[in-house]
Amino acid sequence: MALDDLLSTLERQNGTSGTSDVLADVPPKPAPTLGGTSGTSGTSENGKGEAQAEAFPVWLIVCPDRRRPFEVHLWPPATLAEVLALYPTGTDAQPVRQHVEPRSCRTCRYLKRPGLSGGLCAGRDDLPHAYTAGHPLRRLPDDGGASCGTWEALT
Repeated sequence: MALDDLLSTLERQNGTSGTSDVLADVPPKPAPTLGGTSGTSGTSENGKGEAQAEAFPVWLIVCPDRRRPFEVHLWPPATLAEVLALYPTGTDAQPVRQHVEPRSCRTCRYLKRPGLSGGLCAGRDDLPHAYTAGHPLRRLPDDGGASCGTWEALT
């Protein structure tokens, strides 16, 4: 029995039976989480942290006393913390990401298309004349209106 006592003593000092190469004082490796908080493995909502810090002009607010979320328009744009402070009965708020048309001559209200032309500008005086020196329409700029100061959205 001396051999069994020696083996059990060595197992207690160096680890449990079958894991003699693992030291007893080494803590077990914690289970990996998939981007979630502690105890919520794999349940993180990717991108939600970005929406909390970013300001948006339109939010959907969820309140327990209403059936559906309601839309709120704020100016200047507000962050999630600011929205929930304004609506204390709200339990959650989601930003409404609006698609913004890029500025171009094709989306400007000053774009005119006389005849079969590709388009002419009726809003800028700094562009070259379309036909003659006194003509009210101008040629479209080379950048397509991306840097235009007089651009106004189609209504």
